[in-house]
Amino acid sequence: MSTKTLKITQDKDVLEVYVKLEERNDRRGIPKTRFDTHDVVEFLREKKVVHGRCIRKDTPTLKNWHPQLLEGTWVFEKIKQKPRRAKVTTKKKNTGE
Repeated sequence: MSTKTLKITQDKDVLEVYVKLEERNDRRGIPKTRFDTHDVVEFLREKKVVHGRCIRKDTPTLKNWHPQLLEGTWVFEKIKQKPRRAKVTTKKKNTGE
């Protein structure tokens, strides 16, 4: 994937992902590339970022051969994780009987 920039910003309730692709250039070896919501979700999964559903996207698909579709922003719901409780274990005392 020939991405130039991938930035994740987190606000109070939303997670924003900004993507900018490198423009296609056969001489420099940058092939035609598409980037859509599925690719953004895969990127977030690789970074182990927990997110909800996609609320808004600027463009449905980025295409590096079209100058107006080189960059876009996806906004996801932020999932509030509950803090985990520490597991308490009790040891049985051995009375020697």
